[in-house]
Amino acid sequence: GKRGGKPSHTQQDISDLVIDLARKKNRVLRLKGGDPFVFARGAEEAQALSKVNIPYRIIPGITVGIGGLAAANIPLTSRDTNSSILFMTGHNAEKNDPVDINWHAVSKIPVIVMYMALKNLSVIRDKLLDEGRNLDEPVAVIQDASLPKQKVLETTLSKVVEDVNLYKIESPSIVVIGPVVNLRSLLERSVIKMLNNINSLCISAPSSGSGKTIITAGLILSLRERGYSVSGAKVGPDYIDKTFLSLAANKEIY
Repeated sequence: GKRGGKPSHTQQDISDLVIDLARKKNRVLRLKGGDPFVFARGAEEAQALSKVNIPYRIIPGITVGIGGLAAANIPLTSRDTNSSILFMTGHNAEKNDPVDINWHAVSKIPVIVMYMALKNLSVIRDKLLDEGRNLDEPVAVIQDASLPKQKVLETTLSKVVEDVNLYKIESPSIVVIGPVVNLRSLLERSVIKMLNNINSLCISAPSSGSGKTIITAGLILSLRERGYSVSGAKVGPDYIDKTFLSLAANKEIY
């Protein structure tokens, strides 16, 4: 299948392979992320099968423009923010800049959700700003939505390109622009922004018994509950602490 922003098979190769396997009397499962008919080339593959009279069945899914936002605690709609949404891709069929878009019309939609937009994000941002969108308008970029390694970048329209580069956000990512982004902090119990870019965290105190172990243990448990991979280390005169070592290693230490 396709891999966002990485070398992949051509669409024709994929369709030909599915047809070839089906003609060999195999039952073929073509698995896609999201919904197969929302910016996922499902229609192209279905048409290829139809042309050669191979029967198929479509199983609907939840597109990332809806499910990915929910995974990041960003509502797609709210009565206080918007009554319309726009879903769009960040490039045309040839993966060029989306120059054939009516940016004046796009700019009037309060919430814009963009698929595959990282490559042309600079062009998209400039087009929206030229049409009057606010420099400080909230933007979220969600990488690897719903997976344990999910990253969520909250920024503004004026800074989104620089921040995507700064925090090394990569494909596959979904971009959402509009006031619903601000609701994320209200819906989360605690917002930890860009935590995936922190490689290490040191907790220190002037003396033993200050509570370092308790704080560290609480952080480890909390981060693991959120799907992060965490390991811990302890140094100092009381470093031989079986309880802490067991927690840090995520297994019993004797």
